[in-house]
Amino acid sequence: MERKALRWREEWGIGIVEELVAVGILGLAIVVFLTGLSTALMAVRAVDERVYMENLARRQLEDTKQQPFSTAPTPTYPTVASDVSLDATNSNPPTNTLQLITATVSYNGKTFQLSEFKVKR
Repeated sequence: MERKALRWREEWGIGIVEELVAVGILGLAIVVFLTGLSTALMAVRAVDERVYMENLARRQLEDTKQQPFSTAPTPTYPTVASDVSLDATNSNPPTNTLQLITATVSYNGKTFQLSEFKVKR
């Protein structure tokens, strides 16, 4: 009987080794979670930049379509923002009724291009 009581005292409670293992596992789980969170935030930032650049390019193309048609050999149109460069080329030189408009947006070291046609009406 005394032997069982002695054994009970030896196994009672959590030892320091078990506590260290539990803290280590918890720490590892926190590191994995924070790494995933950081990666997700970087992905969201990249998507936000892409959406910003695409919206700005679309806005530029829509604004350019609303401008009067330029019959100059190298047509120029105003830009909607300083991040945008615009290139317009005549696509059918004999009649000059169709232009290829390309809006290029540069933002945070990245570029995005979008092209559409402008028709003389």
